[in-house]
Amino acid sequence: MKSFAIGLMVAALAACATVAHAGVYDVRLCASGAADPAWVSQSTASSLSATRQCQAQANAQISGFAVRDRSGVPTTAAGGEATWSLRPPAGATIRALSLQRFLGNRSGWEAAIVTAEGTALETCPIVSGFVCSRGAAAGGANSVTFGSLATSGITFRLKCVAGSSCINGSDDPRGWVAVYGGTARVEDPALPVIGAFSGTFGDAGWHKGSDTVGVSATDASGVKQLRIVVRGIELGRKDGACDYTRMQPCPSALDGTFSFDTSRVVDGTHELQAIAADASDQTAVVTGTLRVDRNAPLAPKDLSVTAADDGSYDVKWVNPDQGTASPIVAARYAICDPAPGLTCQPAQRVAGPGIAKLSGVTVTGKGTFRLWLEDEAGNVDPGNSSVAPVDPGLRTNPRVLDTNPPILLPSGPTPASKLKIGKARRSGSTLTLSGTIARGASARISAQLARSKSGKAIASGRTSPRTGKWTIKVKLSSTLRRAGAIYLTLTFAGQDNFRKTTIKRKLSRRSTSGGSSTANEFSVETGR
Repeated sequence: MKSFAIGLMVAALAACATVAHAGVYDVRLCASGAADPAWVSQSTASSLSATRQCQAQANAQISGFAVRDRSGVPTTAAGGEATWSLRPPAGATIRALSLQRFLGNRSGWEAAIVTAEGTALETCPIVSGFVCSRGAAAGGANSVTFGSLATSGITFRLKCVAGSSCINGSDDPRGWVAVYGGTARVEDPALPVIGAFSGTFGDAGWHKGSDTVGVSATDASGVKQLRIVVRGIELGRKDGACDYTRMQPCPSALDGTFSFDTSRVVDGTHELQAIAADASDQTAVVTGTLRVDRNAPLAPKDLSVTAADDGSYDVKWVNPDQGTASPIVAARYAICDPAPGLTCQPAQRVAGPGIAKLSGVTVTGKGTFRLWLEDEAGNVDPGNSSVAPVDPGLRTNPRVLDTNPPILLPSGPTPASKLKIGKARRSGSTLTLSGTIARGASARISAQLARSKSGKAIASGRTSPRTGKWTIKVKLSSTLRRAGAIYLTLTFAGQDNFRKTTIKRKLSRRSTSGGSSTANEFSVETGR
C-alpha cells in the first residue's frame, strides 16, 4: 500500500486577491415571493400604509413595494410619512438603479424617490391642475434608470407636506409610490475574509493515511464559493446557496472540511491555496505549504563494508538525493545467507539525521550485508536495498604476523546481469518500460527519469524481474509529458550471483501511427 506524508504550515493569513467584475453584482427587485430583509417599511401615521406584493400584479396600481394614503381615513397630519427603504450590505453601495415604478400625488402630498444621503432622484411637483404622476401601473410604460450613484440606500417615500393636514382619498389614493420591479447594481469593495486552516493538515509534522483540511470565509455580500487548490488542481469545493433577488445574495459565512487524495499531485513541496469568492466574484486567497512524500528512499549508493581492528565492521554509503521529499533519518540492515533466496537475520534499525555510516557491526559468519533507508515520513521499503558480501574468514589483522598465510585463488568476476531495455511507451500520464535481464536475476530494478542529461530525477518506479523479464510503470508529471525527450537511468541492485548494473538511455518521442496525443512510442537511444 502506498503511503503519503503531508506537512502544512500557514504561510500567511493576509489575503492576496484577484478582483472580478470590479466587485459589482446585480440584484433583481421584487422578482421573488420570498422576503428580503434589505427592504424595510415604516409609517409614522396610521392613515398611511406600506404594502408588499411581489411579484407585482399586471395593471394593478398599488402592487409591488407600495406606500399610499389609506382609504376610509379622512386626513393625515402634516409631516406624516410612509416609506420603503432598500439597503445594500454593510460597506457596499448602490451604483445604479433601474425601476418599473408609478408615483404620483395631489396637492399637499409629496411622492419621491431619494437616496439615504438625502438626494432626490425623482419627485412629482404639480405644475398645473391638481395631480402629478410619473410612470404607469404594472405592465405599462413605467421604466426609469438612475446611474452614477454611490449611495448607501434608496428610500421610496410618501409624505404630507401641507401646512396643517392632507386629505386622504376615498377610493383612489391621493398620494402613492409603487415599485413593481427593476435591478439594483451593487458594488462591494471588500474582499472575503478567510480564516486559519484547521484539521489534521494544520499539524506541521509529517502525516500518513487520510487527513483533512478545514477552512471558513465571511463576506458582507455573502460567500459564493470556497475551494482548496494545489498546483492548479482543485482538490475540494463548496458552493454557497445564492439568490440574486436579495441584496445579500449569498450566505454571510461558508465553511468546509475537505479530504483529498494526495496521489493527484506529484511528490514534493507545494503551495496549498484556500480561495473564497463573494457574490461579486471577487476572490481572496490564503496559502499554506503542503509537503507530499508517498515513496520510500531509493537504494543507497556506493555501499562498502570494511573490517575493523576489533573484529567488527564499518559500513559506509552515499544517500540518494531526496530533493524536496522528507529527509533520511534512519538506516536498516540485515545479515543474510550468501545464497540468493535464503533467510536473513532480524533487521536492525539505527537512527540519525542524514545517517550515512555504521560502526561496530557484528557478523558471525559468511553472508551478504543488505542495507535500506527510512525517511522522516516513515516511508521504508526493503526492496530498495543495496548489498555487499561479507566473510569474517577472510579477515586479516595487521597486528598478528601470519607465518603461513593461506593462498586465496581468485574466484573470477561476478557474472553480468545482461540488463536491457526493449520498449518504452506512454499512455496518458503513464510511461511503461519493459526489457530483459539474465534468468535468475531477482534483485530490484529501479528507473529514474529526468528532463535533461544532467538533470535531477523527477519521476521514478521500480520492480522485481521474473524469469528474465521486467516491466516498470512510471507516473509522468506534466513537465515530462510535454518533453520531447526523457533521460532514463536504469539500475539493477545486484546480488551474489549477478553484479550491480546501471545503464543510461535517451528516450525520444515518436508519434504512433494513429497520431494519438496521449499514446506515444519512444525510441531508445544509447550514448546519452
